[in-house]
Amino acid sequence: MKIMEQHNFQHFVMKKRLLSHLFSFLIIFIYFSFILIIGFYPEMLAKKVGKGSMTLGVLFGLVIIIFSILLTFLYTLISNKYIDDIQNKVNNE
Repeated sequence: MKIMEQHNFQHFVMKKRLLSHLFSFLIIFIYFSFILIIGFYPEMLAKKVGKGSMTLGVLFGLVIIIFSILLTFLYTLISNKYIDDIQNKVNNE
């Protein structure tokens, strides 16, 4: 049986594509939103947060970095727990 005809292989490809496309879309959306805000509303990001010297731009930048790290961690967990199981089934057939 050809590998392309195997149900487990098709399931594996579908899950992996869905996961990678979803996470890629989230990251691209967040980054481009930030860039658009910088381009069109820079005064919004220049506002100070509290009484300190930190601005909203710095805070948003940190949130984007932390979000990216958490999304990478989540992708790794999902991939190791579910996607690798499906891949092992495909490899054993």
